[in-house]
Amino acid sequence: MMRKRITIEIPSKLRYCIEDGEKTSTMFKRVLKDVDKDIIVILDFRKTTYIDSSGLGILLWLRNWLGDESKIVLVNISNYVWKILRMANFQMLFNFDF
Repeated sequence: MMRKRITIEIPSKLRYCIEDGEKTSTMFKRVLKDVDKDIIVILDFRKTTYIDSSGLGILLWLRNWLGDESKIVLVNISNYVWKILRMANFQMLFNFDF
């Protein structure tokens, strides 16, 4: 049986709060509240041009919140965002599809 997939579009700036003031972790919880933990989560960075340390923390929080049964794949990453993720050694923690 194939694992269920869900795609989440990451906002233009990945940080503690998204544009409307909602906490980014709250947005993830809202989107993922009714899904099984055995899921493939695709994070689409197509629109993302900025990520700060709180954005990196949000990605780590999401990884821990979903647990080991889930797989997280980051896609459509700009060169700038990839540079930040690589400096933080996120290539060791997440799957990437370029």
